[in-house]
Amino acid sequence: MNRKPKRPRRQKRARPGEPQVITRAVTHIRLVEVNPGKLATLDELAPIYLALCQHYITLFCIEETPNNLRTPLYATPLSERWHRVAIMQAAGIARSWRTNRATAYQEHQEALAAYREQQAEGTLAPTSQEPTWREWNVPTLRETAIQANANTYKELAAQEKTTADAFKASLDNNTKKLQDDLNTSVAVNKDVTDKLTAAVQQSTKVEAAVKA
Repeated sequence: MNRKPKRPRRQKRARPGEPQVITRAVTHIRLVEVNPGKLATLDELAPIYLALCQHYITLFCIEETPNNLRTPLYATPLSERWHRVAIMQAAGIARSWRTNRATAYQEHQEALAAYREQQAEGTLAPTSQEPTWREWNVPTLRETAIQANANTYKELAAQEKTTADAFKASLDNNTKKLQDDLNTSVAVNKDVTDKLTAAVQQSTKVEAAVKA
């Protein structure tokens, strides 16, 4: 009897009060402390990925509408997966840039219309200047940042806590050992002092007896 293949379960949206999976940037933890084996490879691929992503950002901001599923256009030594990720990331950046620019341009048009209306009515303030529009520059990528989800963040935080606890325990042990050594030294010095004092007193008694 043939069984129907099981369909993958869809992730349910978190209800109010339930934990939700989020993605956060963890930029304060150096990659070399997490996985040193991949550091050299990422250093080689990062400039290539950055340049490819910049090409698509310029394309989506000036020539084409942002499209996450656009057919690859530029040649690159990166894998198909990395190429697809670069396109999706560039589309997201360009989409946000276009939205913000459109909002700013709309506000400029409204300010310009109000200025001209006041100018026609003769109610314009002497110090008022006509609003001018400055074209926005295309976003420029300057550096890369590694992102981790909440689970990775918790694991890294646990590793940091373990390291901190180990260091604290080592510091406490060294402090205790130093204190013990100091106490031993004080006890030894006191014993030596007592013996020297007794010897001096005995010598004084002998000297007094000889003189007598």
